[in-house]
This record gives sequence, C-alpha cells and structure tokens, in this order.
Amino acid sequence: ATLTIQGSTDSALDQACCDACYYNDLCSFWIRESGSSGSITCWLKNTPLGNPYANGNHRGGYKALLCACVCEQAV
Repeated sequence: ATLTIQGSTDSALDQACCDACYYNDLCSFWIRESGSSGSITCWLKNTPLGNPYANGNHRGGYKALLCACVCEQAV
C-alpha cells in the first residue's frame, strides 16, 4: 500500500508510517521518503524483494509490536 503521511519532525513522520503499518494486517515493514516535515510518501510492505541496500532518500523499519512505541528502524 502507498499512502501520504504528514508530520513536522522525523520522529513524527516515522511514527505515522509505523502506525499505518501496525494497523494493516498485510504489512511487515514500512519505508518512507526522507524529509523531516510536510507530506511524505509511505510504503507499507509485506515481502522484501531483492537484496537490502542503504538509500539516503528513504527511511524504514519493521512492524511494531505495540503501536504506541517507536518502531525499530531497519534502515
């Protein structure tokens, strides 16, 4: 799933994308565009494809066990 999230800090944007993943049964991890404020694209993913790689234009993490906690960041 692809959605647009909004926030005013990296933490708020990470949490918004993480929360969306938490409430989506098909989501295992999330990736979002980098940026610390405004409207940002968030991708909810289920199955990783290919080899993992670092990308300075994206941030992401695994699905949280509890919505209220900060997600464990993978990238």
